Amino acid sequence: MLRSQTQICTSTLRALELNYKKSTYFQETYSFIKNVFQMQTNSLSQFNISLIKQLVKHLGIKKTKFYTSSELHITGKDPTERLLNICNYFNATHYLTGASATNYLDEKKFINNNISLEYQNYNHPTYRQLWGSFIPYLSVIDLLFNEGKQSLKILSNN
Repeated sequence: MLRSQTQICTSTLRALELNYKKSTYFQETYSFIKNVFQMQTNSLSQFNISLIKQLVKHLGIKKTKFYTSSELHITGKDPTERLLNICNYFNATHYLTGASATNYLDEKKFINNNISLEYQNYNHPTYRQLWGSFIPYLSVIDLLFNEGKQSLKILSNN
């Protein structure tokens, strides 16, 4: 099966319900997530795009534009080339990425294209969780179930 044909698992919604039904912000977050799951697609890619757009709206993040590399007709033979082509398309001078990108990006190509490459050292904020000790790096969905509308403030203060 091709990556673009990967399908979503519909039992995920039920798993979220079972795991978070005792959370403080269960009703508002579950209602929001349920609406996303009711989208008429089996494509994981389309589902993720919709989920990200809905999360941005739900969190109150404004002035965000979204693009897919396919709609921009961006190509490249490797990850570095594709990212450079995207940066060049938008006349970018800086590219911010996660620390794990050191495993696959060719830094010299960014230098040769006059694009500054920065690696983000993400310090995960702590917040209330339902069970036991705090577990970092779960999902923004976990944050929303546990902190509701305070989620953006928690993310932006850290």
